[in-house]
Amino acid sequence: MKTPKEKLQGLNKILIINDNAEKAYLDGFNASMNLDLKKLFRARAFQCSEFCSDLVIEIRHLGGNITYSSDLDLRFETPDFKRIIRAGNYKLMLSEINRLNSVCLDYYERVLKDFKFDKTLQNLLVSHKQIIGNTIKLNRYMNEFLNVNEGSIAMRANQNQVV
Repeated sequence: MKTPKEKLQGLNKILIINDNAEKAYLDGFNASMNLDLKKLFRARAFQCSEFCSDLVIEIRHLGGNITYSSDLDLRFETPDFKRIIRAGNYKLMLSEINRLNSVCLDYYERVLKDFKFDKTLQNLLVSHKQIIGNTIKLNRYMNEFLNVNEGSIAMRANQNQVV
């Protein structure tokens, strides 16, 4: 039987992952000179920020404290989008976004499987999970598009620079 403290730790893990993902996306936003990439990173950062806000409210509602502590045993590495953007490897960038989203998705699935929540919180977590899953599908589609049009994408990316 899982304790309320373990439930709060599970929610805090999801919070930390979303917070770390938001920071990685903001780094990508700041590193990019391409307007389309800036939009992509800003949208992902905003999504993670919204998820964090939702989770903070729910954790506090359950009487928990917000913890951004590394002692929660999170084992994942956030992508270095600055390095990837400098290299101009857009396929790797989408792959790393999907890897980061997959880690988030995995933690949501674990928490939903391991703990029982009231209907509102359950629906919120399922909604977050569905949004992340849809983002992964969209990025896979974009990656396939890159496979077909890699040369034109690189040319367009170079033309669409922030001045």
